[in-house]
Order: sequence, then C-alpha cells, then structure tokens
Amino acid sequence: MISRDLLIIDDGDGRRTAESLGLKITGTMGILLLAHEDEKLDLKTAIDDLMGAGFRLSKKEYKRILRFKCGMIQQIKYIEWHCIVFK
Repeated sequence: MISRDLLIIDDGDGRRTAESLGLKITGTMGILLLAHEDEKLDLKTAIDDLMGAGFRLSKKEYKRILRFKCGMIQQIKYIEWHCIVFK
C-alpha cells in the first residue's frame, strides 16, 4: 500500500530537494515493484513496455531490478531510474 504522504518523482534534482525537505519519495520503479508485490502486474512486462515507450534504464539496473524483485521489496528506501538505494 502506498502512503498518502509519498512523493512519486524520478527527476534527480527534484528528488534531492524533496529529501532535503524530509519528504518520503519513490520513483517509477518503486511503484512498479509495489504493484508487482501486490500481484497487480508482471514486473518484467511493465518495465519492457516502459522502456519501449522511451523510459531510460541501464541494462545493469534492468537486470538488478528483476533479480531484486524476489522477496526484498520491503527493504527499499527509494528507487531512482538509475540507482536503487536500500535502508
């Protein structure tokens, strides 16, 4: 479940500003991981569709996210399109 006081943002500068203000943040990948955990979508298909529409994600992070999805979602602090940061 997504909290009402969670900012969804992928922009790096915006994320840093939000964090400096003490806001809880996540990005596109964080939302997809949560939806996958709730069995609302297939993560690989969703990421492939986004990338097909122009979403940028390195091959390294693509593989990392797909490996990561298996049982570790609760450890996410936030996810940016170019990195994953854990608590």
